[in-house]
Amino acid sequence: MSYKSQQYSRRQLLSKGVDSSLGFMLLPQMSIWGKGSTLRERTSLLALVTTSVSTTVRETPITAIIHFTSKPNQVEALVAQLNQALPSARKAPGCRYAKLYIVADTPSKIVLCKGWDGRQAQDQYLKWEQSSGRLAKLLALVEGEPMVEYWDFQAM
Repeated sequence: MSYKSQQYSRRQLLSKGVDSSLGFMLLPQMSIWGKGSTLRERTSLLALVTTSVSTTVRETPITAIIHFTSKPNQVEALVAQLNQALPSARKAPGCRYAKLYIVADTPSKIVLCKGWDGRQAQDQYLKWEQSSGRLAKLLALVEGEPMVEYWDFQAM
């Protein structure tokens, strides 16, 4: 399906799964990014909270994409927990945005997108989530281990 052949309003794009504020579209099993985006790193959420924050991290704006798969019959509880966490994430130092998506064809797959001033800001927030107990509550509702991707945007 091509979105270039016709002009769509923001509402029409959102109804088709396109979030124009982030410049990408979520479709089952894939993300489509604009030119210049590069995947810097992919790691597990648990690996992130067990490592210390590096002081040599390159401080460029990033987008952290966290992929969750809900345990059976826990989709609503997981979405509720994530929605409850979004306001504090948005207020965290260095957070530019935080948005939650549910994959339309697979509601048990949930994607959390957070924009940060740099990797250290995201790592510090993640450490706070772990120390507050919020992360443990989320992980209790998740099947397997959440996967985290870090994306850099390269202006063209």
